[in-house]
Amino acid sequence: MLRFEFIRSGADLLATSVDLPPDAYDTRSALPVVVVVHGLTGQRLGKSYHLVELGRRLAAEGIACVRFDQRGCGESTGRFQELTLPRMAEDVAVIRAWLVNQTWADTTRMGYVGLSLGALPTVAVDAAHGSQGIALWAPVYDMPRVFSLTAKTGLRGILDGQGWIPYRGLRVGKAFVQHVGAIDTPALLAKGMSPLLVFHSKSDQVVDFAESQSYVDRCRETNRLCELVPFATADHDFGEYPDRQLLLDRTIEFFRNRFTQVD
Repeated sequence: MLRFEFIRSGADLLATSVDLPPDAYDTRSALPVVVVVHGLTGQRLGKSYHLVELGRRLAAEGIACVRFDQRGCGESTGRFQELTLPRMAEDVAVIRAWLVNQTWADTTRMGYVGLSLGALPTVAVDAAHGSQGIALWAPVYDMPRVFSLTAKTGLRGILDGQGWIPYRGLRVGKAFVQHVGAIDTPALLAKGMSPLLVFHSKSDQVVDFAESQSYVDRCRETNRLCELVPFATADHDFGEYPDRQLLLDRTIEFFRNRFTQVD
């Protein structure tokens, strides 16, 4: 069963899809929930609709799945050019606050999936509120480091001249660059305690595999549970069918086990 909602975030509305089991309203028990946080230039359907598949498969397991477009992305209102990491974190927090007021949602059994850049606002909200677990797909750890590896020569002049830079057919605004280091991942990982399951390919050409290794290293330093599932030849979006099915299978298994352990 699929519900569609527009959830207010600031002056804008977040287009939100909620995947629910068929009997969601017939049972007195509230459901565990997974919130999916897409990355830069992403949206709630996913590449080749893999987030749709994730939502349907979680619902079949009795787990609600909330997929939303951040402000300025997909079908949400707002301008993509105004997107920043702090705004992304605000949107994730808004979704969580909305879920707290839904009778069908058990927010003591909540988890997150963070994709690429979406890992950072996910970790930020989790550090503030806690969760039962986070799955990270090809995550960014150090955005200033990632940005420095991809930024073109003369970028500052372009930003000063027109206020934005082109990226995948969209316009990344000056504010995004100004706030590129706004989320302190090492500090947030030390604050939160929920287990992490991290997926990344050593062949990723968008976000280097070293980003995920940084998650593992930092979690080891803070005694936080973190497992890294390496892929050898997958691309950034786990685009080949066998890679994608392994990604989904392990993610769903992770949440099934995490929610079962909660009293």
